[in-house]
Amino acid sequence: ADNHAVREAACHCISELCTKVCADDESSRLTFKPFIKDLLNALLDCFKDESWPVRDAACVACGFFVATFPEESEVSLLSFVISGLRIYLTTSSLCAITLLLLWPLFTTRHQ
Repeated sequence: ADNHAVREAACHCISELCTKVCADDESSRLTFKPFIKDLLNALLDCFKDESWPVRDAACVACGFFVATFPEESEVSLLSFVISGLRIYLTTSSLCAITLLLLWPLFTTRHQ
């Protein structure tokens, strides 16, 4: 979207999807499985946004996304986060570091 507020709102919607719709319901997760790649790509695009509120919302949404879809996001998100540690602003880096530290918690929860 051309408007940063719309991009930020999209990240919040993905967060809501992960925390309220799919969090503990396997059938809901399966319903959204065909869209996971698109949702993740949208978050990764927003993570690179020039607007810090969009990047911040993307960081939070990425954390919820990994908690809800750990297997599906593992390769794409982990490689992006590692490269992002060198490139993006301090706030995004702190979110990335937090995500890396919490990764074992998210993956063991869904085993």
